[in-house]
Amino acid sequence: MLLLFENLLPLRNVTRPLACRFAVNVIMSLFVFTVGALVVKPVAMKLVAWSGKKAVGLLHLADLPTAAGFALGFLLMDLSFYYWHRINHLVPVLWRIHGIHHSSIEAQSKSNCSSIFIWWDRIHLTALLDIRQSDLIIGVSGYLKPGTNLLIMPFRGTNGIKKSFSS
Repeated sequence: MLLLFENLLPLRNVTRPLACRFAVNVIMSLFVFTVGALVVKPVAMKLVAWSGKKAVGLLHLADLPTAAGFALGFLLMDLSFYYWHRINHLVPVLWRIHGIHHSSIEAQSKSNCSSIFIWWDRIHLTALLDIRQSDLIIGVSGYLKPGTNLLIMPFRGTNGIKKSFSS
């Protein structure tokens, strides 16, 4: 359904054929989900079990009702995703993998790092909401040409591209 809506009501001008975009997204999704299932999930599960046994973490410092602990934990998790997203742009090998979906204009690529709640961007002054979708150029400068190998890209040079969150 989302694929149908995306093609019927696109947010921005289409620059590549649907079949090409679809193939790249399927291949990258399979790769990411495989790595997630084989690496990220087992490590996360071990860390969750360990922190539960050792009473490690911020939520263990306060005796909160279950609902309040869940809500606070959810907010802290979302905040950690915000910081993780920003770190992805500071460490070159990370932003070259996870930062592909952002604008190629550096000032825009420094914004909107929140995963769920926009207030993290508002608090950190990284919210940018006045850009029309039709004006966005999605992708990392230097890697916009067709045929760029997304799996090899993180291990190649940056072609002179430097991205950071410093002004």
